[in-house]
Amino acid sequence: MRELLDAALEGNLATVQMRVGGAGATDKEEVLRLAAAGGHLGVVQYLAKECDVDVNAARNDGETAVMMAASNGMMEVIRYLAIQCNMVVNVRNLGGDTALMKAVYNGKVEVVRCLVEECGVDVNAKSYDGETALMKAISTALLIATKIGKLEVIRYLAEQCGADVNDANEKGFTALLVAAQNGDINVVRYLADKCDADVNRKTKGESTALSIAAASGKIEVVQYLAEKFDAKVRARDENGYIHAAQNGHIDVLKYLVEPSSVDKLFALCKQRDPERDNQWDLVKRMCVLNPEERIKISTVVDEFDTLANASIGNQTENYIETSAIGSVESVSRAISEAREMLVRPQGSTDRRDAVLSLYVSLWDSLEEVKVQLTKSLLPNVGLSSAD
Repeated sequence: MRELLDAALEGNLATVQMRVGGAGATDKEEVLRLAAAGGHLGVVQYLAKECDVDVNAARNDGETAVMMAASNGMMEVIRYLAIQCNMVVNVRNLGGDTALMKAVYNGKVEVVRCLVEECGVDVNAKSYDGETALMKAISTALLIATKIGKLEVIRYLAEQCGADVNDANEKGFTALLVAAQNGDINVVRYLADKCDADVNRKTKGESTALSIAAASGKIEVVQYLAEKFDAKVRARDENGYIHAAQNGHIDVLKYLVEPSSVDKLFALCKQRDPERDNQWDLVKRMCVLNPEERIKISTVVDEFDTLANASIGNQTENYIETSAIGSVESVSRAISEAREMLVRPQGSTDRRDAVLSLYVSLWDSLEEVKVQLTKSLLPNVGLSSAD
């Protein structure tokens, strides 16, 4: 059997003719699929016409001969299967991908044209995760060597096939949102400038293209969206600043954060008020005994941008003063070190770098507090999880 499969892969028709008679129906179908993947039209024709092999037969994962041919750009095989054999070309594999999507994955624009113009595939058909071929083209743009080839596919689908650039998958991601996440500035520009893609569209998680790019550290996309569409204010959703800080994207924060906010934070960080230390108060609020009153870490980080105007409650009766002191002290050290650093810089650029470094470094310490709460808070106060 191995010799037969190898012959199919290599396009050795003579060996296939000699060996295929002893193969079962399932094995013959695999031989045809392998021949299709290799673009060996003669072998495919022989198996389909002379051996009556089912061209629509699929592997256990749903892969068909036309999908495998599409992945490798084998247009003559695709034409034969789709046109001469009337093969079903819109069928999906178990992952929900069609032959068109397989061609898009690999940037095969000539195959995409063949499937659309000659074989009648549906360009707006969706995979099981709700993604169209256009989304597939963008989501894999960074995974191929030649971005020009992939952008050509996107242009073809959008301009000549009428693919809907604002169509969204089940998570609310449109083609533009996917491109912003990948940081592909050429695709972002094309979709926004040429296709009028909605730059203010939000995912189901309420994230915009700008906030997604910020969270991913895609500074070129952030600058383009902010400057061209005056979208800077929209980056300040519940994810934009916070995720940029969480992921350590200092360059994005430096661009997005207004200088006035940095100056306020700088002045606040230099203050030492034993009676009322706002940053320490924020940390303590993470250690509140009642889980319903315990502040979320994202809220803590977000408040660093507005500390000067924050109204922070003082619920000392609910504080755990010593139970999680080990993890809280790590935050205290981070704050102290940052303050020492902030005292030294003189220039505004150095000041901004120092403040934003603090903004990022505190996230890791606060995450540590969050983790340690579940390990040390309840045992140290004599409570069980049932309490």
